[in-house]
Amino acid sequence: MPTLNTMNIAISASSSYIRYAKVMMASLYAAHPTISINLFVFYLDDAVALSEAILKKQSQLHNQNNMVSFIKVDRDVLSRVDSGRGWAIDLWCRWYILDVLAEKYERVLLLGLDTLIRSDISEFYFQDMSGYYFACAPDIFISNTQSSEWVAIKGDMEKHGFKDNTKYINGDVVLVNLSETKENLSFSQFLEMQNLNQFTCWDQDVINYCFRSKIKYQDPYIYNYFPNLNLNNLVDKENMSKVKILHFAGGPKPWNVNPWKAKNFYGIPQWWGIAKKEGFLSPLEYAIYLRRYLTDMARQKVGLLIKSFNYK
Repeated sequence: MPTLNTMNIAISASSSYIRYAKVMMASLYAAHPTISINLFVFYLDDAVALSEAILKKQSQLHNQNNMVSFIKVDRDVLSRVDSGRGWAIDLWCRWYILDVLAEKYERVLLLGLDTLIRSDISEFYFQDMSGYYFACAPDIFISNTQSSEWVAIKGDMEKHGFKDNTKYINGDVVLVNLSETKENLSFSQFLEMQNLNQFTCWDQDVINYCFRSKIKYQDPYIYNYFPNLNLNNLVDKENMSKVKILHFAGGPKPWNVNPWKAKNFYGIPQWWGIAKKEGFLSPLEYAIYLRRYLTDMARQKVGLLIKSFNYK
């Protein structure tokens, strides 16, 4: 069994996204004040390491037993999966956990930087993983839309005999059972599976198509809920009450929504509330957001005046 008072969290970070780790981690720390949290930041770009002192200071303010480690990944190792298509190549860095963490830790939770922890996830993190490599949730968008909206993924499903789209997992909330993978799966092997297959959705497809029997499926309405998709059969107002992990996938990213407009979205006001407490915005950035907001308001007023004039 894993140590019940410690969580291991791993993220991939690019120089443009590392700043959002502070908000995501603040939400995690706040939800688990008595649990020690080890954060592992995997990266390619040296500029990412400039945030190490900031994240270490943040971790200590929440719990002095917290730890933060920055681990650089050799870019050449990723050359075989660098197709130049899809997401940033930095995404693959987090799977270095299969080599560097397996000997010391029993499990680690991979989180995307566009996630938000809304309440205690201990039950998820410390669950029995015997016989499984991964615990993760089906992708709500794929489960609740027609395949015409994800044609490339549908093609992969047909090619690999994947018939149930409600079992297609999302890869930004994945609990990895290192106790099971350390003798059976390495970083190099994981990358080679993508290299051989050229899956559309990268690492999550490696899991979906190569390890479907090793997945312990979780409830996406609790542990990987996508808000603000505006799908007819997803009612955010009803679903939000039980969500523990929000994932801003598909809908607008919180940092692209002016804080003054956040109330128009689900989950984003909470994200901005944490961001403000953590000093996410510098005075200059605050001024830029405010200017955008005031400009938008002015445009709306002009539009209303023109509409009123035309009506008359």
